[in-house]
Amino acid sequence: MDDGDEIVCLRVLEKDDTIAGDRSVEKGRYRAEAESLMRSIQKRNHENKAISLILEFAVGKVNKVIDDMVS
Repeated sequence: MDDGDEIVCLRVLEKDDTIAGDRSVEKGRYRAEAESLMRSIQKRNHENKAISLILEFAVGKVNKVIDDMVS
């Protein structure tokens, strides 16, 4: 990892996951999960590099979502 790098993190949720339900959206569970995951990623930047972090949540089948994101 170098200064100026952009790191894209993808979290794929299956449609059946509890966090993917409407109630989780209403309660802001996505945001809490994203903030927790972002803090975890930031802690791994031990050298305090100037990087850009992008965290994306997607709902669907893991293989299909990854293929879609890559293309």
